[in-house]
Amino acid sequence: MKSKYIVTFCFLCGLLVFSACTKTTDTFGDADKSAFFVKLYGGEEDQIGFDIRQKEDGGYLIAGTTQSFINSSTDRIDTLDSPPNNIEEEWGAYLISTDSEGNELWSVLYGLPNIYVIGSRLSVSQTGDYLMLVNYYNKMAVVEVNNLGQTIRKKPLNSKFNWIISGANTNNRFKGNMHLIEEEGQERFLIIGNVGERDNDSLGVVKLSRELDIIWEKKYKVGIDWDNGIDIYPLGDTYVILSVADDTALSLLQITSDGRIIDKREYGEIEDVYATDNEPRMIPSMDGGFIVVASGEPFSKDGQLRFLQLNGSLDKIDEKCLTAEGIEEAKLSARDIKALPDGYIVLASKLNKNSNKNEQDFYLIKTDFEGNVLFSESYGNIENNDAARVIPTQDGGFAILGTTDFSVNTVISLVKTNAQGKLESLQ
Repeated sequence: MKSKYIVTFCFLCGLLVFSACTKTTDTFGDADKSAFFVKLYGGEEDQIGFDIRQKEDGGYLIAGTTQSFINSSTDRIDTLDSPPNNIEEEWGAYLISTDSEGNELWSVLYGLPNIYVIGSRLSVSQTGDYLMLVNYYNKMAVVEVNNLGQTIRKKPLNSKFNWIISGANTNNRFKGNMHLIEEEGQERFLIIGNVGERDNDSLGVVKLSRELDIIWEKKYKVGIDWDNGIDIYPLGDTYVILSVADDTALSLLQITSDGRIIDKREYGEIEDVYATDNEPRMIPSMDGGFIVVASGEPFSKDGQLRFLQLNGSLDKIDEKCLTAEGIEEAKLSARDIKALPDGYIVLASKLNKNSNKNEQDFYLIKTDFEGNVLFSESYGNIENNDAARVIPTQDGGFAILGTTDFSVNTVISLVKTNAQGKLESLQ
């Protein structure tokens, strides 16, 4: 583990203020005393934030990639006799642990000379250890770490596929995911991503044992040229895959526990293009179906998000735009959705249509179970902020993970709000 250069900053009233700004709480579970803060993590080179979990002690675990500290890294993911010689940039897998106020406790960098890590995802085992999925060199590996930052094991997956950046025109964004599931009392891992060659790829799914051995792996072709494998969730004794492709707006594949396709659904017309630069997201609903949020015209009227409700048979039972005040001149790109006791929390990146620069803000929307907007908040207004993940926190607030571009470099950013999505205490 190495010490890292960290900057603390605060968003107030939509403006970036460079200073420490932390409202702390003595106990969790009291939304009126929820902490709020904004933190940045990284070094002098570029960083990207990909995933976040809250720990039992109220702190946070953040997974990302970094170009900083590469030369000081000795913790290798893999041993390669001859790394690809066409790698122009070096990126390592970056794991950060913080306290409940976002202050870094420890961080671990996994890399080796010329490594090119394009994405990472997090999962938590039943024993409380953390597992980070890492995509590198057209390969996948899983790193298991305990709550002290000590590496338990690192296991490259002996896959027969080439795992690649998802789809075309995705700005090198890794769109796959990893989920821990339980089957017959045993822990299993489901991994989804893209396999093949860029611009001519397929969906890839791997099922792993708790020992991280491959049980089976399959690939599925949905589009004519490229596919984006977005997410996968259990449904009874089957799995449901969310994907987008070059010739379909949005697709769901239902497969058996051994990977056979038993159903395929498409939502929207070919020209409706939900995805390329956007990230439709799916989550199981309270009634046994799924909720999908997506971006792209004409489903997302005037650049707004689309909220689709599906039943357990994958039939669409309702769809609507997530309209919110003040976003008429903005384009929203879906990034994440999480379930709440009283509805859903949706995260997007908001691009102002009239901006002369590529300036995005984090954008948070809370809905009820029917997709009716309860509140929305925007965070940013100065730099380019690309959202990645949102999680509900133990004190009733929300933690938003993303990447902030300061022109000279990009850093991982963490925004902690109160229960109303605001950077202030609730009185």
